[in-house]
Amino acid sequence: EVYAATKAGLIGFTGSLRATYRKTGVGASVICPGFVEAGIYDRLKTKTGLNAPTLLGTSKPEAVSKAVVQAIKKNLPDIIINPIPVRPLFAISSIFPRIGEWLTTQTGAHDFFDQSAERLLSKEKSAE
Repeated sequence: EVYAATKAGLIGFTGSLRATYRKTGVGASVICPGFVEAGIYDRLKTKTGLNAPTLLGTSKPEAVSKAVVQAIKKNLPDIIINPIPVRPLFAISSIFPRIGEWLTTQTGAHDFFDQSAERLLSKEKSAE
């Protein structure tokens, strides 16, 4: 919940920055990288032994760095980095939240996070 809320806040903040500074030559972009074979996802995969949902796939860190450079060069508002096109899923979720929730379940994302949480809690309890 915290991760999703902060990402949503960052997306809104970036849009506000772009609007505020649109005539100054200052840009702002938000990068939404999905599951990247590094950082948070890599640590979660190591701790839980779970892979990202197959339907969503993972991205290499190099794809993220290329996207950042592209966003800067083209002053893009946002870039979503994912092996499959997820922007339509986000659009549908915004317009039709119930359908978006169902689609997210179908990708396996909910199961992945549920199972990850269960395994992490189990490890914490066994360490006590």
